[in-house]
Amino acid sequence: KRERVFSSIFGGDGKNEEQSDILNKPSNRNPEKDMIDAQESELINNAIDQLPDKQRTAFVLSKYEELSQREVAEIMNSSEGAVEQLLIRAKTNLQKKLTPYYKNIELNHRKNTPDGSNI
Repeated sequence: KRERVFSSIFGGDGKNEEQSDILNKPSNRNPEKDMIDAQESELINNAIDQLPDKQRTAFVLSKYEELSQREVAEIMNSSEGAVEQLLIRAKTNLQKKLTPYYKNIELNHRKNTPDGSNI
């Protein structure tokens, strides 16, 4: 579900190599990578926690509970259009909060490759 949430925040299908590397947690990872993953999970959870109540509720029900917009609308006593707008705003707010973090990761990654290009 975490990869799906990341993909829903930043667009795309969540299948590119960098996202897969960041998001998948094989059991043979080293402790440093596990710590980074834990920090990333905490960062994402904190960003979600900082969303306004209605945005957070709509986002969590849609992305984590995997409910349709119709189901979310019923639970929130709202229209599907209102839920769609809440999800758009939630995604925008999460992008604003998380983009600096992921840009920093990308810059560090480029610094650590011999030719400065993405692998």
